[in-house]
Amino acid sequence: MGFSLAIHHVAAYINEYGSGGTMKPGTQWYEALDYYESTSQPVTSQRFFIQSNASVDLYLLNATQFSTFSANKTLPATPSWAGINGIITEDWNVTYLHAHYGLPVINETAQKSRHVWMMVLLDNKASANGSVLINVRLGYTPLKITIDDLNVFATWLDISVFGVVSFKLLWASTRLKKIEAARKRSETVRGMGLGYMCVFGAFFLGEFRVYWNNELGGFMPTLFKITYNLTNVPINYFDLFICSLCMLVSLTFLSLTYTVEKKVKDFRYPIISYIQLVATCLFPLVFAIPAMFLFALIFLVGAIGLACALLITVYVNIAIKSTGLPRKRAIFTLLGLAIPLTCFVIREFASNTIGAWFTISLDFATIFGLLSFWYGNMKYFEKTPVVTNPDA
Repeated sequence: MGFSLAIHHVAAYINEYGSGGTMKPGTQWYEALDYYESTSQPVTSQRFFIQSNASVDLYLLNATQFSTFSANKTLPATPSWAGINGIITEDWNVTYLHAHYGLPVINETAQKSRHVWMMVLLDNKASANGSVLINVRLGYTPLKITIDDLNVFATWLDISVFGVVSFKLLWASTRLKKIEAARKRSETVRGMGLGYMCVFGAFFLGEFRVYWNNELGGFMPTLFKITYNLTNVPINYFDLFICSLCMLVSLTFLSLTYTVEKKVKDFRYPIISYIQLVATCLFPLVFAIPAMFLFALIFLVGAIGLACALLITVYVNIAIKSTGLPRKRAIFTLLGLAIPLTCFVIREFASNTIGAWFTISLDFATIFGLLSFWYGNMKYFEKTPVVTNPDA
C-alpha cells in the first residue's frame, strides 16, 4: 500500500494534493496553472485553497504580466489577494476567473473545452526573519484524497492478486502433473494460470504506461504509431503498446477457452479457440494494413463475447449436473471467471459517472472473484483429486 501511495504522489503541480513549501523573506513562489473545463457538460466549479502561516500576497498573472515579471521582476500594483495569513478558499470556474481577475479565455472548439492560463504567484515581502510556510491546492477535499489513495491501492492490489494467483496456478499444475489421476486436471489448472498471467501482464503494462506517461507530461514516445480519426471509438491510434495490450487481452481468452474446450469438455474441434486465435493474430497485421484496425477491434470484441458465453455456459452446466466437491469447484471457478471478466467488460465499455468509486468497486469485485477461484481450487490441491466427475 505504501508503494502505491508513493507512486500516486509523484506530482509537482497545483492539484488536490497541494504544492508549496517554505518562502524565504523577499522571495516569490510561482507555478503555472492551466484551468480547463468542458463546454459540452454543465460547469462544475473547483475549490481553490491557499494556506500560509504569515502574511503573503497572491497574484494571478496572465501571460503578459508574467513576461513583465520575468524581465524586470515588476508585479501589478494591486495583488489579487493581499495579506493572506491562514486559510482562504474560493470556488473557481473559467467564467469567474475571467470576470474577477481578467484572465483571457482560450476556446478549444475541436476539443469542446475552454481554459484560462495563469501563473499563480505568492510574494513574501518580509525583509528579514519572515520565512513563510505555504500550501496551495485546487479541487481540494480530504475525502477526495482518501478516495484517490484507495483507488490506487485497489488497482495495485488487483494487479498483485492476479500475479499471485497466476503464479500459484502454474506452480500447482506442475505438482498435479506428478499425480497420475490428476494429469488432466493439471492441464486445466495450467491453462487457467496462463490466462490469469496474461491478465496480469496486460493490467500491469496498462497501469505502468499511464504512470510513465504522466511522469513525462504527455511526451512519452510511441513506436510505429498510426493515427486514426474514428468517432465513438475509445482508441484513436495504434502503436506497439496498443498492439501488445490487445494481444495480451486476446491471449487471456484464448488460454481460457482452449482449456475449457479441450481439457474440460474434450471438444474435438475447439472452434471458439480458433476464432480467438484469429483475433490475436489480426493485430500485428495492422502495421502492414492500417485499415484493418477497426475490423480487428470489432473482431476481438466479438471473439471475447463468444468466449465469455462459452465459459459461463460450461461451468453453469457442470455446477447443475455435479454434486459435492465437483459442484463446489465449478461454482467457485465460475465466480472466479465470471466476476473478473464482467468487471473487465464494464471497465472497458461502460461509462464512468461516479468517479473513482467506479474503478474501486471494479477492482475489489475482481479481487473477490479471484479469491473465489482460489478457494474453490487451491484449497483442494493438497488432496487427491476426486475423479467421479473429471469435467469439474
